[in-house]
Amino acid sequence: MSWPAGPVRDQVRRFGVAAGALLLAALIGAPPVAAAPVTLYVALTPTVTSPGGGSCASPDYNTIQAAVTAAASGDTVHICAGTYALTRTVTFYKTLTFVGDGAATTIIDGGGTVQLFVGPFQSAAFEDLTFENGESHLTPSGGAIAVSRGSVTVTNSTFSGNSAYLRGGAIEAGSVTVTNSTFSGNTAPGDRAGAIFAYGSVTVTNSTFSGNAAAEGGAIDAYDSVTVTNSTFSGNSVDFSGGAIDASGSVTVTNSTFSGNSAPTGGAILANGGATLTGTILAQPSATDNCAGTVVDGGGNFSTDASCGFTQSTSHTSVSLASLALGSLASNGGPTQTIALEPGSVAIDAVACSPNVTTDQRGQPRPDVASESLCDAGAYESAYPPPPPPVYALSITKGVSASEAGPFVPSISVATGSTVWYQITVTNVGNRPVADVTVGDTATSGALPSACPAAPTVLGVGGTYGCTYSATAAAGSTTNRAFVDYMASSVAYAEATVTGTGGSPTPTLSDGIAAGVNKGSSGFGTASVILPGPGYVTYLVRVDPSFAGQHLAIYTEAKGGAWTYTTGRIVAADGSVHYYRKIDAWTGFWAKLDGSSSHGRIAAVR
Repeated sequence: MSWPAGPVRDQVRRFGVAAGALLLAALIGAPPVAAAPVTLYVALTPTVTSPGGGSCASPDYNTIQAAVTAAASGDTVHICAGTYALTRTVTFYKTLTFVGDGAATTIIDGGGTVQLFVGPFQSAAFEDLTFENGESHLTPSGGAIAVSRGSVTVTNSTFSGNSAYLRGGAIEAGSVTVTNSTFSGNTAPGDRAGAIFAYGSVTVTNSTFSGNAAAEGGAIDAYDSVTVTNSTFSGNSVDFSGGAIDASGSVTVTNSTFSGNSAPTGGAILANGGATLTGTILAQPSATDNCAGTVVDGGGNFSTDASCGFTQSTSHTSVSLASLALGSLASNGGPTQTIALEPGSVAIDAVACSPNVTTDQRGQPRPDVASESLCDAGAYESAYPPPPPPVYALSITKGVSASEAGPFVPSISVATGSTVWYQITVTNVGNRPVADVTVGDTATSGALPSACPAAPTVLGVGGTYGCTYSATAAAGSTTNRAFVDYMASSVAYAEATVTGTGGSPTPTLSDGIAAGVNKGSSGFGTASVILPGPGYVTYLVRVDPSFAGQHLAIYTEAKGGAWTYTTGRIVAADGSVHYYRKIDAWTGFWAKLDGSSSHGRIAAVR
């Protein structure tokens, strides 16, 4: 007797199981037992013309739809390796499990024109499959899978290039559970959820969403809650809100990485029902805010902006992309692509390990060393050691030379009046960029010499600032100090000393007073002058030319008053100083240079 082929054979198979169950139930007086589920095999070849043997080598059916039609609720349809180019949508009205031989080898392709699977209000599981190029042109949602308010479970599968006009470029369902799967390049341009739309909740574990796009909810949009663990969201985008996730309910994210997602509001997450984030990295290269909605800080989070409002001491806002040291999305081991933490990332060993998250997205252990108590933030557990504690430090040197080419040393002796050259060098010797940098020199009253370029306000790690300027050597010993202030409370300084020889170590000042404005160098007036009325007088001071370029202080006195510092003047090359001003009453003038003073002169008005 030959075994019936196709659906008849499957009914006979099922009947045999059921008959045995009924006989056993009759013998022991128990209620009848339902027929056990069976697995139906689908393969493109060989062509099924006679009863199959229930394997990929001897399949039961050559099309997925034929197996679905023959299956009973609870059965499994095993889709053997191959690319199944659908010309019609696979429809089902029963609870089924679809299993492939691996996402790399079992591919369901809609060619950009066919919606792949539709099972209204049904529950379905999909394992080890790839769904690509599905397109829901007849129904507006679920380019790869649409079950309306049914449930979908996805494991070890890939969804790529699927599209729905309205909702769920890849999946539309009542609830969705995803594990070890990848969603890339899926779109829903007309409404929401480039990858997954759910009327209820979505749970995602160890999965990657990249390059998905929609009007709202670039990767996931749910009317209820979204729970994400050990997952990566990279480069998802929307026109309005929720670059990666948009949820009407609550969002819970643990040990996950969000990088380069974008939206006008909520570049990574929009949580209308509030979000709880723990051990998660949110990194954007632009000004897009990472979070929108109320955020509860579970600790160990890193965000490149302040939009998430973290409150825990172990969480960090406005972190630079450079300090996060994120790699690109790549195959780093495990079933899905991830974003690695490069050496020196501040996210390494930055989170208290959770007893509920013992591996990373790739399946590598957390922590990477069993004896450690700290784990990495994000979906990737790095084997690199944590970065050293931050050190913010600048060093400064100042040297002097008789030649512009150097060498520059702490002190020299030169002939009085000769030109000397000073060199200032500031270096960041810490391991973090230093901000609020100010460089100055006492030789120019605390400012930078005019010959020096403006100092940067931020100096990166290993960065330097340099300046070389000239001055004239005065008689005796002169010490000038260069300094650098940074980060509001730190300062470093260095000194250089020049000793001028061959000139008078103590300046001798001669002075005089003359009527009118005298800018020449001839004549130094008299000890006093009387004007017929208010007018200008010129106070003239002469000193040895070796003191040229130095600062001379001028004091004035009203009759019967105290001497008051009035102004300073630079000694000219010929050793002269001219100071003119208008007076309308008795005024005394007096000068001081390097500890020596003049006799003092008087001007009066009749």
